[in-house]
Parts: sequence; C-alpha cells; structure tokens
Amino acid sequence: MSAFIDFLAVTCRLPVFLAGQAAILVTRLILGLIFLQSGWAKIENFPKFVQQFTDWGFVAPTLNTAMAAGTEFGCGILLILGLGTRLAAALLAVTMLVATLTVHRSEVVNALSYENIAKLTDISPPTYLIFLLWLVGFGGGKIAVDRLVEMWWRRRRADQASAAAKA
Repeated sequence: MSAFIDFLAVTCRLPVFLAGQAAILVTRLILGLIFLQSGWAKIENFPKFVQQFTDWGFVAPTLNTAMAAGTEFGCGILLILGLGTRLAAALLAVTMLVATLTVHRSEVVNALSYENIAKLTDISPPTYLIFLLWLVGFGGGKIAVDRLVEMWWRRRRADQASAAAKA
C-alpha cells in the first residue's frame, strides 16, 4: 500500500514539475530571442542608436549604446542556451530597470494610476523585468546547459572527495 501511495504522489507531482520546467524553458527562449534580436539591431545600426541614446539624454551615449547592445546580444544567447542564466537575467534586468526609469518613465508613471494600471503591461521593459527577475530567482531550469554544468561539478567534487578519502 505504501508503494502505491508513493507512486500516486510522484505521478501527481510530475505534471506540475513538467509544466514548471516548460514555463522556465519557454520564458528563457522567448526572452533570449527578443534580446538577441534587440542587441543585434543595436550592433547593426550602431550610429542610429547612439543618436537615439543621445536624444534620450544618456551620458556617454556611445558607451551606453555599446553596453546595451553587448548585454542584450550576449545575454540573449546565454538565455537561449540556459548558460549562466541567473547572471544573464540579472544583467538584462538592470538594463530593463534603466530603460524603465529613463526612457519609459513617463509611460510608467501614467500607467500607475488606478484607471490605467492595465496599460503597465503594454510597456515592454517593466514586463521583461518581471520575467527576468523570475529567472534570476529560479534559474535556467532542468533543460539548460546550467544543469549539465551543475551535474559535472557535483560529479567532479564527489570524485575529489572519494580520492581524498582513499589517500
């Protein structure tokens, strides 16, 4: 009877586990593709974006454009792979926080009234920020290169402990 109850418990948890892993994977892939494309657009049209950053009032617009382009492109690739997911998501979250507080500040302030609160999700950076913070908290999931690195690291540590115990 105990084995049957254990089987039921595992069977009931499996769909929840799979749904959670699928949600993490899909979030990583969608955000990764969005930021990969956004970063590439900045790289490809660098002078245009430097001018846009200048118009937005950024200090050192060339440096800020390069940092934004590199962060979005590089971290987009990392999110797609699920490699260094927490760090990549954290760096992108900082980028989205800056965008929210500077470029989109007036839109966010206008959306923070009771009548307009639903419009807050129409503004991309705050929405991306929420999903990125979620990835910072939960990591890349089980379907990620991070997981393979973790498994390799644990095996390596166990082999070192075993060798030390034999010595």
